[in-house]
Amino acid sequence: MASGKGILLGALGGLLLRDATVRAICDVASSFRGVELVGPGLRGVTFHPGDKLQMLLPSRDVRTFTPLRWDAEAGATELLVYHHAASPAGEWIRGLAVGDPCRFVGPQRSIRLPEAGPVVLFGDETSAAVARAFAAAANGRALVCVFETGAEDDLRSALGADVSRAILVRRRADEEHLPELVDQLQAELTREPGASLVLTGRAQAIQKVRAGLKARALPRPIANKAYWSLGKIGLD
Repeated sequence: MASGKGILLGALGGLLLRDATVRAICDVASSFRGVELVGPGLRGVTFHPGDKLQMLLPSRDVRTFTPLRWDAEAGATELLVYHHAASPAGEWIRGLAVGDPCRFVGPQRSIRLPEAGPVVLFGDETSAAVARAFAAAANGRALVCVFETGAEDDLRSALGADVSRAILVRRRADEEHLPELVDQLQAELTREPGASLVLTGRAQAIQKVRAGLKARALPRPIANKAYWSLGKIGLD
């Protein structure tokens, strides 16, 4: 079903949208696909790791993705898309083929890699792309990821060798895994003094992790970004 934003973007067309073509597709794991997009409209673009783009799907839905990289000289970018369930985004990415056109807005500011020092990143499967984008730009700085997940093997494949320090905690429907997440975050913040804490992923997990950290008088996150929420589709 088309969204209001999708209808508006479709109507405005070239005033806001960048046009690109799919140059390559790679199945990274059963629920992750890598997509390389190219086009003249991708040249001369300023990109910061953690920035987002908003893709206009053929259904006129809009979904937000985090590019892994952006080559402004060549006019190319790469996405890592998580598609675990039946959804407009899942149908789009599973049906995508080399040569297909894509239209999107961005890159736009979403969440940024801190300028200096170690980083501890919390998230889940939807955070794999921002983790890899941060890792590629860390320039030797420590990056530690603590993720809740229902698909450990898939997530490890998606993170690849770029994200060398990733602690995965199995997600439970009763949320009893959340204290373990706070334990792991506390351990990593202690191991990396002065680290910046960034929270991403599921809105409910972010809220409870923040509360757990506050109760232990641990450093507050410098940034948080919910990529999804239970009962909602397509958070910006």
